[in-house]
Amino acid sequence: MKIILATAGLMALLWGYAHAQSQPAQLVYSAKTNNQTFDKVRLFKPSQHDNSGLSRQLPASGMLELDEEALARALHQSPEQLSLSIPATGGSPEVELELVRVDAVPPVLSVVLASTGKPFYRDTGRHYRGVIKGQEGSVAALSLFEGEVMGLFSSEAQGNLVLGALPEEGPVRNSYVIYNDREVLKQLAFDCATSDEGAAYTREQLEMPATMRAVNDCIGIYLEIDHDVYQSKGGAPGTMNYITGLFNQVATLYANESISIQLSEIYLWDIPSPYSGTNSYNLLTQFVNYRPNFNGDLGQLVSYQASGGIAYLSGLCNPYSPRHSFSSINSTFSTVPAYSFSVMVVAHELGHLFGSRHTHACAWNGNGTALDACPGYTEGSCPLPGNPSDGGTIMSYCHISSTGINFSKGFGPQPGNVIRNAVNAASCLQACGNNGGGDPPPPPGGDCQDNELVLSIVLDAYGSETRWTMRDSNNNILSSGGPYPNRPNGTVVEESFCLPDGCYAFHVTDSFGDGICCGFGNGSYTLADTSGAVIASGGNYGFGESTGFCLPLADEPDPDGCLTIDFNDYELLSFGGAQDAGYARFYENGQVLKIGGNAWKAIELQYQVKPETIIELEFGSTIEGEIHGIGFDDNNSISSNRTFRLFGSQNWGIGNSNDYPGNAAWKHYVIPVGEFYTGNFNRLFFVADHDGYPGNGNSYFRNIKIYETGQCGETGRLPGMELALLEEEAVPLSLSLFPNPAKDNLTLNFLSPQAGQAYIQAFSLTGQLVLEQELGVLPGANEGALSVSGLPSGTYVLKMLLGKEQAVEKFVVAGY
Repeated sequence: MKIILATAGLMALLWGYAHAQSQPAQLVYSAKTNNQTFDKVRLFKPSQHDNSGLSRQLPASGMLELDEEALARALHQSPEQLSLSIPATGGSPEVELELVRVDAVPPVLSVVLASTGKPFYRDTGRHYRGVIKGQEGSVAALSLFEGEVMGLFSSEAQGNLVLGALPEEGPVRNSYVIYNDREVLKQLAFDCATSDEGAAYTREQLEMPATMRAVNDCIGIYLEIDHDVYQSKGGAPGTMNYITGLFNQVATLYANESISIQLSEIYLWDIPSPYSGTNSYNLLTQFVNYRPNFNGDLGQLVSYQASGGIAYLSGLCNPYSPRHSFSSINSTFSTVPAYSFSVMVVAHELGHLFGSRHTHACAWNGNGTALDACPGYTEGSCPLPGNPSDGGTIMSYCHISSTGINFSKGFGPQPGNVIRNAVNAASCLQACGNNGGGDPPPPPGGDCQDNELVLSIVLDAYGSETRWTMRDSNNNILSSGGPYPNRPNGTVVEESFCLPDGCYAFHVTDSFGDGICCGFGNGSYTLADTSGAVIASGGNYGFGESTGFCLPLADEPDPDGCLTIDFNDYELLSFGGAQDAGYARFYENGQVLKIGGNAWKAIELQYQVKPETIIELEFGSTIEGEIHGIGFDDNNSISSNRTFRLFGSQNWGIGNSNDYPGNAAWKHYVIPVGEFYTGNFNRLFFVADHDGYPGNGNSYFRNIKIYETGQCGETGRLPGMELALLEEEAVPLSLSLFPNPAKDNLTLNFLSPQAGQAYIQAFSLTGQLVLEQELGVLPGANEGALSVSGLPSGTYVLKMLLGKEQAVEKFVVAGY
């Protein structure tokens, strides 16, 4: 018979009141009672792409499509409170979330790279926690990054709902899934090796703490991320997004128990780690031996190796016992993101570090009995109790039974009180600061006292073929990367190095022998210092190439400090993934760029934007679209906080220069970029966004100069043909295909603006080049033929390249 535990009366109520402000529901309640506005955000719409296999595997799931512009806008505005509506789709009902922004992950987090032993700083995204609207007792966590969203929501009625991105397949991108995780948790069996031996908990440990802890005190969590996770996520940026989003979900579950945890540091193995094995105990032992001390109150090694997890039952502030744990997480289940499984494992093992044992241990209720018998047994000699009917808690094994685990129940009263008492009794905790109990990290850019270099790789469709190394003069490997996941063309990988004076060799390889340009994409790489001086670059390198160099680099004199953009010197690239659906044309011998038809384009440009940096240009438009603008970026995702809006019907981007009169004439702009953002960038992008009907807005750019204040003096403006004359002169490259579907031959009808050689390429929907051909063309109307009889039935993409112009159309090969 269970002993009914007494409450601690008024002191317990006061404790709960003092700490309730960290609970997600209380955050939402406080914001509402203070009349704070919840910005309405809609990031998703039901997907038009069916995934019958996923529906069979996870009936309670739905397919969604991410609106990248809405995400970029939300990141730029970063509202303190937001209301997010996720539409009903497939087997998933509509979900409305009420969320408040939190700093479980410090805005500037120190991530130490194993290759250098020095911090790597990066924006850690925007993190929110709150509730499912109208569902009492629910809990929700959401993280926003450039181009990505991670979410986990739980309620008694709906169970645990996971929101995450699906792998991109062919032209289908920005696909997301929302699903109930019950079947996933059951099949991804978790077995914790932490021992439940020891005396039963005392009545005092199982009661709500009778004294109050300082509200600001929190526990700093040190995470060490194994090399296999780093490889799976494509490098440091992807790994940071995944881990910080995962941690926000874990921290939300602890906050729901009035326990504040915050990341203190991430140590990232960007080179092979010293940890190896298939046994969680061995991996924990290696972790303790290799990392006896760390920056945090509790530490955890996170890896794909072994299975399950293990931790010491040390409690906090124990100088005589390790503060270490190990979690074997799963990135995906089949093709869906398995965030909730990894959240369960990490939260469970941290729970052991706080001092909680499993719920099936004979340690509870004040009489040494178990709370449940979800695994079918108890740890000890106590009888089997019944199982909860509405889901188990975090320290249970109920995920392997029909009971399941419901995150909205948290740790449950008794395990939660054990943890709260451990926190309350801890003497070593400090107030939550920028890094959870220690001094705030130094500002970005101030940590490298030697030579800082940046490597930027734009991958082709076969990232698994790409590897690179950085070696010193003794041929020692200082850093390495790859292979990377096979993803759509244009995936960007960035790495930074801090190297002392000396000589080095950078080597990049491709296992297939075709480089990263140009058979299966337009990939490239650039190694440069932070001033933008290029050390090595390329893309069409066959099996590989090496570049030797010595640091510091010799300074190259700049006669006037002005960078003038001549489009003849650059390759125009697609920007923003699926956002770019438009065309580009050049006039006046490459001095004028015109884009339109819902276009996002970019040129590769390594540039360090400083507080004094200015872009000077002339802009024009003959048809208003939604967004017309220009800006710098360091990845292939659109960002409103980097886009200077010059014209357009949408209030998106930095609007300080949004004064184009719409008179189809050139207007001169001087934009103080450095007043809005600074940093190292690798592309200059141009915008003529027009998603809605008729989608024909256009943008013209010319006379672009980039410089620091005062370096150019009076630049003046080069004369050029007016917009009206350019419009009259323009003959766009247009293409039509028939018959479509085709069986043997495909006829190409196209209008050419010039004479020359047209290069024809046909690609499968996975990006594989299947046909190529050259055609001689004349100005005006042309006709050509392409044999498709050797292609299997299916849908293909045909691309025609003529000079700097291109046209793209889809066609179908029929099997009749």
